Amino acid sequence: MSLKLLVIDTNDAASAMMREAFRLKGADVHMAVDADTGLAMANKNLFDGIFIGMSAKDSNGVEIVQLLRQCSWNLKTPIVLLGRGARSQHLSQALRAGGSFFLPMPREKSGIVKVLNCTRNIMIEERRRYQRISLPMPIRCTVGVRELPHCLINNLSLSGMLLQADGSLKKRNGVDLYFKLDNISPSIELEGIVVRVDPLHRVGIRFVGMSPDIREHVKKRISKEVDSL
Repeated sequence: MSLKLLVIDTNDAASAMMREAFRLKGADVHMAVDADTGLAMANKNLFDGIFIGMSAKDSNGVEIVQLLRQCSWNLKTPIVLLGRGARSQHLSQALRAGGSFFLPMPREKSGIVKVLNCTRNIMIEERRRYQRISLPMPIRCTVGVRELPHCLINNLSLSGMLLQADGSLKKRNGVDLYFKLDNISPSIELEGIVVRVDPLHRVGIRFVGMSPDIREHVKKRISKEVDSL
């Protein structure tokens, strides 16, 4: 299973080593030489993992992590902090800001491969949470007391869905969702929040407050679809 990775590091030598090592393991690697470039890429793409190089002179790693956690595509993407003598204060702050874990920056390519091997399973498990299946089913969608007409699910994941709406939904709107996974399943009721809207009125919704029972129903439906591919 190929991983899509983002590397943010101002150190040219470290960046080149990570790019080569990750590609040798079959990863799709995207490189950013500064924070602004990395954040722009994270705002447009869903990554399986994000690697950030931090040095003793680098104090903005905390801010980078905070801003990454505001990117709707990568709210839960594992973030690996790779330290080159970074101060413990900066590292602990970056972890509290949303970093997943810290590892010392290896000096050799073989060490980078070990870093990927250590974090790979976590990234794959997180990807499964966002596995999307096509599910062209009607859905009842309400905002407060107002019901939106003719809404249709495009795809579904454990964390959210993409639906076709009427153009009235805006980012950060709260919505109530009522739908079935198939013609014989019980109705599902969920709350969600709009995280993106495109010009064709397709709406990305992130689920909030999903109960364990509903989560299990959705998980089984997704697994059934994926296993049949």
